[in-house]
Amino acid sequence: MDAEGYYKWLEPILVHPHWAVVPDAIGGTVEDQHYFLARLPRDLSRFCEFGAVWHLNLPFSHLLHLCNAFPKVCIGSSGEYWNIGSPKWCGRMDETFNLLARHFGKIPYIHGMRMLGQNTGRWPLASADSTNVAQNYKRDTGCAECKASPIDARQPAQKWVDKDIQQLLFV
Repeated sequence: MDAEGYYKWLEPILVHPHWAVVPDAIGGTVEDQHYFLARLPRDLSRFCEFGAVWHLNLPFSHLLHLCNAFPKVCIGSSGEYWNIGSPKWCGRMDETFNLLARHFGKIPYIHGMRMLGQNTGRWPLASADSTNVAQNYKRDTGCAECKASPIDARQPAQKWVDKDIQQLLFV
């Protein structure tokens, strides 16, 4: 990914209250993620917010580091947790939110990448995204706003209640 080109493209259009995501390596290591984090221009981040990406297959220590360093953290589903909504994915999300609540006392700003379908689930996501509207509005309604409005009207859980973690058999 051309991170420098991405930031040059963002610079004239990114202003408060909008925010952007620091590029990341889907399926990469923590070191791969640090490569992109180190390229975030400090002069640009002074004037707008950025969210760093933590993937569910990475260590929790990296998640805590990102939550302490960035105002927003985006959760991506990759590695063995690529299948959003699967029992394994749900278990990892429960572990993630248990950790965040225990560590911080409340949940930081968490953005769910490709998790718009989970916005009425049990996880208190501050925001989420999806390609659903862009890919399907013409077929479904012919109107992007008509497709997006019911999705935008749904609200996620407002707080997290610690969950017992069920160990999955045969996974």
